[in-house]
Amino acid sequence: MTHLGHCVAALNSDTVFSTAAMIVYALIDSRDEPGEHPFGDAVDVYLDRQSAEQGLCGVLRDEPEWEPFISLVEIELTTGNLN
Repeated sequence: MTHLGHCVAALNSDTVFSTAAMIVYALIDSRDEPGEHPFGDAVDVYLDRQSAEQGLCGVLRDEPEWEPFISLVEIELTTGNLN
C-alpha cells in the first residue's frame, strides 16, 4: 500500500501553498567512495515496505556478501505548489 498525504495551508486570501507526500522505499548500496555519492546508489525503489523487504531478502539471498553495504531506506517524496 502506498502512503499518500497532503497538506494545504492558506498563506493569505490570494495564495495557497500545497504539498503532497508519498513514501517510497529504496534499497541503497553504500559501497561508493566517500564523497562520490554521499547516500549511496539506489539499487531499486518500491512503493510499499513489504515489497522492499522481499526485494532486500532476494538480493541478500543472491549476493550474501553485500549485507554490510546494502540497506533499506524509507524516503518521503514531496511536491509543492504556490498558487
